Amino acid sequence: RMREKGITNSGVLIQGIDPGYFFPIKTPKSPEKFVLFSGGKFEPRKGQDLVLDAFKALQDKYPDMVLVNCWHNLWPQSMDLMASSKWIHYERKGKNWAEIMNHIYALNGLDAERIFTIDLVPNETQRDLYRKTDLGIFPNRCEGGTNLVLMEYMACGKPVVGAYSTGQRDVLSKENALLLEDI
Repeated sequence: RMREKGITNSGVLIQGIDPGYFFPIKTPKSPEKFVLFSGGKFEPRKGQDLVLDAFKALQDKYPDMVLVNCWHNLWPQSMDLMASSKWIHYERKGKNWAEIMNHIYALNGLDAERIFTIDLVPNETQRDLYRKTDLGIFPNRCEGGTNLVLMEYMACGKPVVGAYSTGQRDVLSKENALLLEDI
């Protein structure tokens, strides 16, 4: 489209994963726990309020259910938009990331002992984290491009449940994921 308008010093850069870090994992599942994974900045666009609401129902029904998340958000303004969610109670209170998130979990009746809140970690260590989980949850409301964390998780051969909308449509299909077609 840019070239059609006379802009010639441009090119296409397709977002992708590094196959040196992200490739299929063959790890036996732990019989003691079922571990969900959710990633992306904690903000409404990424849908973590939906994850927390769903996890509340799951933790109340299944004692072996655990949630691991990588939701660290360096931009409090976008995080504070969670106050408009009809799915969770939100208040940013605490001295560090873990305290802030544990306060949100408490506000929503979640068992913080069954939620592992990961701080920022180097990209090359994410695969080891994914290895310890059973299912990725990506109910994202809006992805301007594709979803890099989703693509990395899937490249590791892990199953996902994901919103079939916006940029995630470029990655997800009925053949490779359980699609959330109506959020």
